[in-house]
Amino acid sequence: MKQSDIDKHANKPRSEIRRTSNALTNPAEIKVLLKDGAYGVLATAHDGQPYATPVNYVYLEEDHALYFHGAHIGRTRANIALNPNVCFNVSEMAALVPRERSSNFGVDYRSVTVFGLAEKVTDADKHLAVLLALMIKYFPEHIPGEDYPIPEPEELSRTAVYRIVIEEWSGKYAEHSSTAT
Repeated sequence: MKQSDIDKHANKPRSEIRRTSNALTNPAEIKVLLKDGAYGVLATAHDGQPYATPVNYVYLEEDHALYFHGAHIGRTRANIALNPNVCFNVSEMAALVPRERSSNFGVDYRSVTVFGLAEKVTDADKHLAVLLALMIKYFPEHIPGEDYPIPEPEELSRTAVYRIVIEEWSGKYAEHSSTAT
C-alpha cells in the first residue's frame, strides 16, 4: 500500500466508511440494530494500547446513549477515566455465502459502530433504571418486582454502570446474492 493511500484512509472522519454503497444510513435501522443487538464490543485505549471487550448493553433512545455494567475497578474503568473517547460496535451476521472460488466467498451482515464519550453513571436512580433495563432486555420473561425483587442499594453498589453518550455512528451492511458466480 502506498503512503498516500494510508494517509487518505487513516485521516478520514471517524464515521466515514470506505464503501459508501454499503452504508447503513437510515437512523431507524441503526436504532433497531442497537436495540436488538445481543452484545457489543467496547474499544478503549490508553497510552497507545487498544483494549476491546465484549459487553452486554442496552440502548436507551430517549438518552441517545448506550449503557453497560461492569466493575468499579479494572482496565475498562481505568481506560475510561484516563481517556473517555471510545467506540462501540454491534454486529449481526445473517448468512455465509459460499462461491466457486474462495476469493468470492461472502458474509451477509449488518453492523453499527458508535463513537462517543464514556462516563460512569453516578445518579442512583439512573443506575437502578439501567440495571433494570438490562434485565428486561436480556430476561424479558422475568418481571422486576414479581419474578425477582428490585435490587437493594447494597446490591447496586456491587456493580458500576457506564454510559456512552453517542456523538456519531456509522452503519454498514452486506448482502450477497445466493447464486454462485
